[in-house]
Amino acid sequence: MMPKVDLVSSVYVFKTNKKAWKNSGNHELHCMAYQVSGNYDHKFKNQKLTAKDDTLLLLPKGVPYSVYCNTQGEAMCVTFAADLELPPTFLDCKAHPEVKVLFQKLMNYQNLMSVTNYCEAQSIIYKIISIIYKLLSPEYVQYNNRDKMQLAYNYIAENYTDSSLKLGEIASNYGISDKYFRSLFKKVYNTTPSQCLISMRLQSAVKLLTETNLSISDIGEMCGFSDVYYFSKYFKNKFGCSPKDYRNKSSSITIIS
Repeated sequence: MMPKVDLVSSVYVFKTNKKAWKNSGNHELHCMAYQVSGNYDHKFKNQKLTAKDDTLLLLPKGVPYSVYCNTQGEAMCVTFAADLELPPTFLDCKAHPEVKVLFQKLMNYQNLMSVTNYCEAQSIIYKIISIIYKLLSPEYVQYNNRDKMQLAYNYIAENYTDSSLKLGEIASNYGISDKYFRSLFKKVYNTTPSQCLISMRLQSAVKLLTETNLSISDIGEMCGFSDVYYFSKYFKNKFGCSPKDYRNKSSSITIIS
């Protein structure tokens, strides 16, 4: 079902001196907020989410939670009724300044008694919801993470001949877990880091097989395979024949000593 905003209830700037408070969940309105400053822990039934500078919050209707203020600040907020089926969502928007701009525009339409203001506010809410779905999409990778994956790809391309290359160490270099690294890499390049590494090694092996008379074991070692058995195994899985048979079938061998 496509999201439909049925009612825009309020548009306001939220600021309080309270250190803690609770929401019982007995409400029929969703709340979206952009945390401009401050730091607030929101505790839900099975998780804790922190709102800090440049965080986009979606607090769904009917979900109880409690809030603890670590550092006081303020947020731009809107409450609305909609058939929106999303869990409590907190998104870091430092790389998405357009979100803050939308909330700043929204604050211009706090008087919802005006038809023009109401329609403008409703339109902006739809735009913000669209961004939330985009950022939550499994296919989406934030700009900073995409840059990290490009650097990781370049590093693999420059070092694939090193048989001691450890992909887990690449993830560690960028301050992310190995599991998350593999997930991001696959989203960006539609292949895993290990598959990418093996592919680079095999493509290099094909070139050496067809352009030199080096031994199979030497070629495997030069391309980063520490064991000729695994070199032959991966090669056959990829090309359907052994390195030796591939060389024999090739008709364009230029012998280079």
